[in-house]
Amino acid sequence: LRKGIDQKMFTDEKYSRSLDQAKYTWRRNIIMLRLVICSIVLAVAAAANCNIPLETDDRTNGCFAQSEASNAFVCDTTASWMHHRGGSSEWAPATPPRGTGIHTYAAYQGEPPCPGNGYCAGCASPGGTYICSVRIDPEDCSVVDGLQITNNEEDNQ
Repeated sequence: LRKGIDQKMFTDEKYSRSLDQAKYTWRRNIIMLRLVICSIVLAVAAAANCNIPLETDDRTNGCFAQSEASNAFVCDTTASWMHHRGGSSEWAPATPPRGTGIHTYAAYQGEPPCPGNGYCAGCASPGGTYICSVRIDPEDCSVVDGLQITNNEEDNQ
């Protein structure tokens, strides 16, 4: 009888330790999961880019409303990215990544250097007649120096 009681106590004690271990492991896993979620949220928030609709934003549309003509286009000359090709209703928003410096978004009249929106090597120094530009600081999404409108690009540099 004593052997049975000792075995029962040993089993109960072993079960109790296993249960305590499981509770500890569960709590530790929950804490780790919370830390991972917080880290992900902070990383996403820190990496968030601006998302400025060039054609409708009050700070930029004074320039880019003029680029609706079929022979006009808009480029981010800093990142070589076509944002609009005249005659099309498609616009790519300004999304300059943080840490990349101020980006210049310029409208030109003439033959677009690429067939559509997206990466466009020709946007680094597009041909055509310069219409206007807006410079955006990706650190706070502000328009720097206001709207620049001139017929001579050198005046804007």
